[in-house]
Amino acid sequence: MTTSTDSSRARGRTAAPGAAHAGGPRSTGRRRLLVTSHCILNQNAVVQPLARSSGVLRSAAEWALDQGYEIFQLPCPEFRFAGPHRAGASFDDYNTAEFHASNRELLGPVVERLRRYQDAGYEIVGGLHVQGSPACDPDTGNWITDLLAAAHEAGIEIDQLWQVPATPDGAFDPADPATSFGDPSTRAVYPADATTVSAQDRARLVCGATIPVRPAAPVPVALRVVPAAPAEPAPPARPVTQARPATAAR
Repeated sequence: MTTSTDSSRARGRTAAPGAAHAGGPRSTGRRRLLVTSHCILNQNAVVQPLARSSGVLRSAAEWALDQGYEIFQLPCPEFRFAGPHRAGASFDDYNTAEFHASNRELLGPVVERLRRYQDAGYEIVGGLHVQGSPACDPDTGNWITDLLAAAHEAGIEIDQLWQVPATPDGAFDPADPATSFGDPSTRAVYPADATTVSAQDRARLVCGATIPVRPAAPVPVALRVVPAAPAEPAPPARPVTQARPATAAR
């Protein structure tokens, strides 16, 4: 579910001390971890008409490696919740009690691994996510909201976010200011056109209130399991009488 890619291992550990890696910065010995949305390294998990690569978003991945970051790949919450053949969805489609509950289950082992990295001395430099995704947009993604909340509860602070811009090719240009989202505390959390949150709910977010979500939908009647009626006891079996042997006529 998670992938930690050691950039020094990818570029070789035999370089002389202080020598620059080809295409990358000088090694400082620091262990720096970048938390990335799943589809940056695996576009196969994206709703297929929206995939922008046959596999890896190469420019984003190469930027991370050139920075000397090791990559911690998050699981895909949409794939887990709706499968590989899901239709495109909006923020409101995923702002449900069921989706947030699924996220919290998925985040348990994720946060535990991040805490172990942090306890081992790794610096978590930030997150790299996908602009425009209902789950992974750094500004309003439902998954990112749940990730940041779970990380904060565990004492893990993620202070910087980057994003793959919502362009047809998904090219990541570090010189473009649009690729750096910045401080997560500036997140809007809800899109302006969201229908699953009211203006009052938005105001309460400033006070750190619980994030409001659409209540769980009732189970459709057609899908409810109706217990079978108890079977009526069978009538007692009638005793079998043996036929009398025929008597000869006199």
